[in-house]
Amino acid sequence: MKQKKDIRGHVKTVAVCAILAVMGFVLDRFVGISIPLFGMTSLMINVSYVPIFMAGILYGPVWGALVGGVQDILCMILVPLGAPIWGITLTTMLAGAMAGVFGRFVLKINAKNRGELLVPVAENIPKTKTFYICSAIFVGIYASTMFNSIMRITVGDTVHDLSIWEILMNSTEYKNAFIAISSLYGTENLPETFYAWNMLSDMFGSVAILFLLALPITVLAVFFSHKRKHVLAIISELCAFVSSGMALIMVIDLPKKLKELPLTFQSGASIILAPLVCCAMLIVLLIETDAVKFKISAFCGITSLTTSILNSLWLSMAYEKGIMVYLPIRLATSLIISTPIYAFLLYYLLVKAKWLKKMV
Repeated sequence: MKQKKDIRGHVKTVAVCAILAVMGFVLDRFVGISIPLFGMTSLMINVSYVPIFMAGILYGPVWGALVGGVQDILCMILVPLGAPIWGITLTTMLAGAMAGVFGRFVLKINAKNRGELLVPVAENIPKTKTFYICSAIFVGIYASTMFNSIMRITVGDTVHDLSIWEILMNSTEYKNAFIAISSLYGTENLPETFYAWNMLSDMFGSVAILFLLALPITVLAVFFSHKRKHVLAIISELCAFVSSGMALIMVIDLPKKLKELPLTFQSGASIILAPLVCCAMLIVLLIETDAVKFKISAFCGITSLTTSILNSLWLSMAYEKGIMVYLPIRLATSLIISTPIYAFLLYYLLVKAKWLKKMV
């Protein structure tokens, strides 16, 4: 009897996930707004991620990733909008997997309580020592990344390892690296060299400021959480995540701006570790915050930002354009439009929709 029940459960899971994948395909290709950028459809405003999120939250990371992959492949085969970009398929699968992790470890949804769905719970649970210990560890890790190399630039036989602290303090190492890179533009065309000098100066300065800005914002988020200002805490840490993520994007995009110069460029681990630390800190804040709507909103924000960044990267690689061509409008769309809509729909489906119990 137990084996038959397990088989029926697996068949039901496959059927529901198949329905969700088809719903996502319809929402992606037939319901929404497409915005052409530079002669190609590279930005879609729709709610096609909601079925993927539901599959991941209700059935786990594997099913979420599968629904995301199947949905995107259906879109490419049945209603293609251009050449396939498999990186976008991987991003869609990642979104489903992230929803699965969110459902398992934050919302605590599993096979036993899936049909019960969610009920909002009290916010004022006392802070544990674990919260403060994790916060101190994450702040310490982030602070340490300020002094580690974020990029290695090799000009001729000279290697320059630059950290955020060296850029901020305008150290000798930074000056030497900056002068070495700028000298490669030559003196034949002084206006062009002067323009390049200012461009590099602005870019290095922006990376350092964005990187540094995330640290006090994270400390502020811990303070707000201690004062039980959960909304402000989550918004603050989300801003810290965006700030460190933008610094990472600018460093990743730097080689394209220097591609005509005879140098080699390598990103350091610290520039990647920084947004990961902010993301981990945000997860800690979500776990400590028991208001379901805040958790869902923050999850939608993180996922929308992550997918926007990755898809901008894949588009820039596919069409050989700079990532900053696609990134600003995609980030703005994800923060202003996608995140609120996703959060509203997920909250309704998971908390308010009583009819959903019969399906899952």
